[in-house]
Amino acid sequence: MKTLLSKFTAILLLFAGVASSCNPDPEKEVYPKDISFTEYSLQETSCQWANLPYDEKVLIINSNEELKKYIACTEGSHPPVDFSTYTLLIASGTSTNSIPEITVTNLQQLSPSKYSLDIEVAINDVVIEEQWVKALIVEKVNQTSNVELRITLDMQIDFSNIDKLHEQPLPVIQRCIEGKWEVVSMRLANSLPRGLSDTYCNFDTKNNSVQVISEIIPDGFFFFIFDNFLQATSPFSYSWSRERKNIYRHPENPNPLYSTYVMQFDDEMKYGKNEYIKIGWIFTSIINDCLYAYCVSYRNPAPSQNLPFPYEAYLLQRITE
Repeated sequence: MKTLLSKFTAILLLFAGVASSCNPDPEKEVYPKDISFTEYSLQETSCQWANLPYDEKVLIINSNEELKKYIACTEGSHPPVDFSTYTLLIASGTSTNSIPEITVTNLQQLSPSKYSLDIEVAINDVVIEEQWVKALIVEKVNQTSNVELRITLDMQIDFSNIDKLHEQPLPVIQRCIEGKWEVVSMRLANSLPRGLSDTYCNFDTKNNSVQVISEIIPDGFFFFIFDNFLQATSPFSYSWSRERKNIYRHPENPNPLYSTYVMQFDDEMKYGKNEYIKIGWIFTSIINDCLYAYCVSYRNPAPSQNLPFPYEAYLLQRITE
């Protein structure tokens, strides 16, 4: 009797082991793991995406009622999704440049409730605001899960020639100016350009720093911004800010008002007895690896009168090693 009972118990334990192996504990899953997907498209339908967020985000859709909030059709209905088995992930964002291609490079589950989605967005130098969308059908994902969207820009751009560099997004500007440059000439406001020699700038956009190297002896007020550069300690640290400026873009195009990114240096420099200035650089165009840049100042305290905005213009030539 005891032998029969022992055999019966062993059989029960064996079945329990098989059952547990068929239903693995989520906490014992090995992460990260790749997740298979099928792309969901509205092409060749009368439908288009609508009401999607402009910020980079992934929506987790688990019902037709929810999906209808983000699709508008002139006739018929959108392609069906079996939400009893699958989830639709909708990734979207906005670019200030034209987008020739969008590619999903990876989708992974990092934990029971966390995922990562990697997307490569190809852009060119045509400045136009475009919203991009990628939708993926995947096995069921809990509505409370978190999907981290990681974007990589594939910049299909000739970085030696961009006429309206000031209109480009910050990553494009940073890519264009990175490296060592010779300052070929400079001028103050409407004055004639002055040629320079043995004057260099080294832009390190990864560490937000600029090194200025020059044999020029500062000559007083006339080029007061650059002279302050030469008298200060290099390299200089900076941060980027987006501002509207009304200065010359380059000599052939006077006084346009535009929004652009300004490389604003962190340290104030002494100017006069009781006044300090901060310096900012604006990059407006690059033609055959010649960079047009403007150095502007922020006065502290600000002048009581509405004085003309002082700036100096530079022409820099890229140095290739």
